[in-house]
Amino acid sequence: MSFVDEKGDIYFYSNASYCYVEGYKEGWIRIKKGETDFDKDWVFRMHDAEYDGKKTNENNLMVGGTYMGNGKFMGFFGSFADPSNFNNYEWQFVVVDVYKKTVEKVDLSPTIPWFAPSIHLDADGKSVLLGHADKKGGAIYRYDVESGKVSKEMDVSTGTAYYIIPLED
Repeated sequence: MSFVDEKGDIYFYSNASYCYVEGYKEGWIRIKKGETDFDKDWVFRMHDAEYDGKKTNENNLMVGGTYMGNGKFMGFFGSFADPSNFNNYEWQFVVVDVYKKTVEKVDLSPTIPWFAPSIHLDADGKSVLLGHADKKGGAIYRYDVESGKVSKEMDVSTGTAYYIIPLED
């Protein structure tokens, strides 16, 4: 996961091989505009950030996502508490602010990590479309970038909304 912000800085996120390789650490790093090397004075490890009112200090990782502007990136935050079951509903949609180094939950129930490809900035740049599934079934939601509000667009009655591709007229 990477993006270029409005200032021209490049941000990269590494999930550190899902922390299965000892010694690898997850986190965001950046290359400042006009530079060619990583900024050694800037790193953001998400599992050190405050999340849901407390520091996580756990093996939490991020997958998937889209850049929304102003240093904000939407993705999934969770862990593989049971690495043999990638279908656990234990991943949360979050907004990561790389400028403030914060992680904020989106008002949706936990889902599965397979939905990483289902997070897309709409063609208008004002909302994010989200494919989601929980034990009740699947749906497509819209997240309003400005207000942070979530609204359901539609239920998915058969299967899941795995890939969502916004199109521009």
